[in-house]
Amino acid sequence: ERSYRNKGWWDEMLSALKKILDFSGDEKKNVYHSIWVSFLFAIFHMLQISAIYFIVKAIVQKDMSMMPAWIALILLVISIIGRSVTNYFS
Repeated sequence: ERSYRNKGWWDEMLSALKKILDFSGDEKKNVYHSIWVSFLFAIFHMLQISAIYFIVKAIVQKDMSMMPAWIALILLVISIIGRSVTNYFS
């Protein structure tokens, strides 16, 4: 009797990634580069969500100082620059 393991989404994703890497052959270096650049792009994109969080938190806490606005602005500038750089290298 065969038992099948119920794979989770993480196992399926890693399995698909392994198949892509096995298939890529000589282009493996480019695939790894693309994965890392895409990961960095996602992190820089996440900074936009963090900026929204700081603004919403300030509104809810009735913080009328400029500090949340400056933090959000810095996060947005880093996000824009980071996404531009990663787009250039992808």
